[in-house]
Order: sequence, then C-alpha cells, then structure tokens
Amino acid sequence: PESHGYSNLKPEHIQKSAERIEDGVVDITYIGTDRSYKNLPFFIKLAETLNKASEIKFRFHLVSKLKKETRERIISKRIRGLQLHENLNSIDQIYEMTDIYVHPSLYEGFGRPIVEAMAFGIPVISNDIEPIHEIMGINGLFAPVTDFELWVAKILSLANVQNYKLRANMSIERAKEYSLETQGTRLQN
Repeated sequence: PESHGYSNLKPEHIQKSAERIEDGVVDITYIGTDRSYKNLPFFIKLAETLNKASEIKFRFHLVSKLKKETRERIISKRIRGLQLHENLNSIDQIYEMTDIYVHPSLYEGFGRPIVEAMAFGIPVISNDIEPIHEIMGINGLFAPVTDFELWVAKILSLANVQNYKLRANMSIERAKEYSLETQGTRLQN
C-alpha cells in the first residue's frame, strides 16, 4: 500500500499513542510478506502470549497478503485482538493506530516499514540482525528471535507511558536522518 514515506515526520502521533497506553490499550503492528524469512509465526505467538499473560489490552495488526493456508491457520486460532489487514489503500492508516512496531524478520535488506514507523514516532522492536542495526542505530530496541521472553519484556516495558515516550522520541529523532527535509538541509549546508 501507498505510504507517506518517511519524509513527513508525525511527532503528534506520540501523544495519541501515549493516551491509548494510559487507557490500558496497546496496538502492536507487523508488516511483512507471507514468506518464511519474515517469521509471521513469531508475531502470532506474541499475540497469543501477550493476550493471555497481561492485564493490558493488546491489539495486534498483521499487514500481509496471506497465502490461503496461512490465513486459515491464523483464523482457526481465534486470537483475541488480532486483525488481519490484507487490502489497504494507505499504510498510514495502520501507523495511525500503531503504538509499537515489531519486526521479527529473520533476514532483511533495508526494512522500509521500520523507517516509516519511526517517522510516526513509533518505537520499534526488531530481531537483532546487522541490517536493522544500521537502520535504527542506538535508538532501536533489539532482541534475538531465539529469546521470546526478552521480546515480551521489551513490549511490556513500552506499556509504561514514560518509557514509551522516551523510546517514541528516540524513534522520531532517528527518522529525521531519513527525512527528505533533513537531507535537503544537509545538502544546502
């Protein structure tokens, strides 16, 4: 789907997310194709686990054009709070309702959704792989997909509003490095 890209930073989104979190609701999103290296089962496991283990109301958004068997397998699990988004006109709709972006991909090139999420001031938790370190720098939250409990702990830490705001502001600061606005200013200097 079309996106605003990462040139238009959306710092106002941080307050909207903080208000949701204060109300006990956290929306978590993953955008990925239905390929094994994108690790969709990991995201599904997060949804199953967090909805059973916490008083916080988690909602999960999976953006993917799923294969028929994958869609049927996910639907058959009847995971509370999990929404599939297969046909969107604009990915910005999803970012508007996202508080935390997770990226458990096993392999990645550039990872455009990560930069788009950071442009909204959304904290990102990603698999601990080198290409993503280059994208997020020290502003990202990393956990190897072999440590599921660490992923859960990082997500729960972001359900604290102060920690959330700190991480959200770090995301927007990192996104500035990808902004056309910032790039243009650098080129002029």
